[in-house]
Amino acid sequence: MRVLDFLKLISDINQNTFFKFEAPDGKLYNLSTFQYQIINEQPQIIFKLVDLKHHAIHKWELFYLLNKKAYMKAYLYVNWQNQPYPLFGFRIDKNQNALLG
Repeated sequence: MRVLDFLKLISDINQNTFFKFEAPDGKLYNLSTFQYQIINEQPQIIFKLVDLKHHAIHKWELFYLLNKKAYMKAYLYVNWQNQPYPLFGFRIDKNQNALLG
């Protein structure tokens, strides 16, 4: 998913919604810092994952970090199992967290 598409998708979500990554095995992780890079002419933003003891990122923080012209066409990934894992969307869980996957 591109940053531009992601920002449109989350535009009507509460500003204080936490965003987490739901791994294929069902385990949850918080997003941390990210790295912007271009691989094979594809711009990518790859988020580092941390366990749930660390601070979760709110929607307003994600919007502030990603809403830059240079990032709009970048694709979103997380670094899962030491490899870039593409993000395709999210769902809202029973605790009102947005779970990326």
